[in-house]
Amino acid sequence: MMDAHPSPEAAESILLVDNNPTHLHVLWQTLCGRGLQLLMASSGEEALAIARKAHPALILLDIMLPGIDGFETCRQLKADPATRQAAVLFLSALGDTHDKVHGFELGAVDYITKPCQAEEVIARVTTHLTLQRLQHRLTQRNQELAAANRCIRRIFGRYVSDEVVASVLDDPDGLQLGGEERTVTCLMSDLRGFTAFAERLAPTQVVAFLNRYLDTMVNVIMAYHGTIDDIIGDGIFVLFGAPIQREDDAARAVACAVAMQLAMDEVNAQNSREGLPEVTMGIGLNTGTVVVGNIGSPKRAKYGAVGSHVNLTSRIESSTIGRQILISADTAKATGSRLRIHGAIQVEPKGIHEVLTLYDIGGIGSPYNLFLPEPRNDLVPLETPIALRYTVLEEKHVGRTMFTGRAVKLSTTGMEIRTAHALPALSNVKMWLIDSNGEALPGALDGKVIGPPQGVQRDVSAVSPRWRLKP
Repeated sequence: MMDAHPSPEAAESILLVDNNPTHLHVLWQTLCGRGLQLLMASSGEEALAIARKAHPALILLDIMLPGIDGFETCRQLKADPATRQAAVLFLSALGDTHDKVHGFELGAVDYITKPCQAEEVIARVTTHLTLQRLQHRLTQRNQELAAANRCIRRIFGRYVSDEVVASVLDDPDGLQLGGEERTVTCLMSDLRGFTAFAERLAPTQVVAFLNRYLDTMVNVIMAYHGTIDDIIGDGIFVLFGAPIQREDDAARAVACAVAMQLAMDEVNAQNSREGLPEVTMGIGLNTGTVVVGNIGSPKRAKYGAVGSHVNLTSRIESSTIGRQILISADTAKATGSRLRIHGAIQVEPKGIHEVLTLYDIGGIGSPYNLFLPEPRNDLVPLETPIALRYTVLEEKHVGRTMFTGRAVKLSTTGMEIRTAHALPALSNVKMWLIDSNGEALPGALDGKVIGPPQGVQRDVSAVSPRWRLKP
């Protein structure tokens, strides 16, 4: 093999293959001095070995060679992933149309018949090298664009679901503002007593806890193909049925809610390891027609849903206690008979001028087969009732009127209090326990009234804390 001395800036090499030393020398004289690295071989076997090692951009290949001929050499070059990118240009005395066609069928990019002029060889080589450069740049640019696209999808996917990312990036009109009516199942979840929980921790602890909690919940939601519309603090709003609609949207939404509640065991296990209190979550679901699409302005927009059914979902969620899933009658109807229902309650949410029936969900059957533990009534009577003060929260603000009462039964998840004042079901209260000197003990308990105990018709209400608080 003969090797010319390439210039320091040479980026391309050309392999010249001919068993005639005179022809090789003429080709070398024709192409030298053009900033190219010129490699030479006198047989097909030698050409294959050099090509695998040097990866030439272009191969000028004779057909009449000792051993394997030029056609077979070309076939093997194109069959080998290490050499198939090289452009093969046949340079042969065989000028029949059949030979030319066969050469192109084997993958050659050009065919020059001997004898030929130096100017023709230079022109053909220059043209194909230019095409090689353009192809290389195009391939490199496509790879860069593909990498950028993957990066965009990965970053964008941290804020919205993969379906929304695909809708925006793959659809030319994906960024257009506007919406369409769609029947969806909305899911809203919220931690109970998170504000009081967060007040006891350093900001870095709050963020670390939230990230761990949200990571757990997001993994569950994505597994059930939910579209995360929004995350506000510890609250999550999820759509099932937009932007991609499926026949089992309502059932998957319920299954997702059950899986989320089951996943809270993992969250609380980590809390326990870090000396943090246990947290609980309430989830509300509702099915109805909403408007979904890109909402906002040309400068700032988000994919989301608006409509009365979104607001109703929020009201349903606010009616839950910790570890509870409440669904509307529409969601129950859309899900079918596979639901395990622990009970039903009648509510009249603010802004809704009718009494609604909400179903307390304990699980869902096939194909999901996810079930929550049966609710327990483990209240233990107290030998000595505990005095307390409480106020009813008004729109999450502490009420102005303070009442007194006594805790007569207690468990790790709730208490039964006796008071002279009626407490509306599902109202939120904040309580302070009173010591024997009439002084309030440090720390407050947040709770929700779930109704009077069984068999009690008047002045006793049961309050279930939103979360367990260590004084």
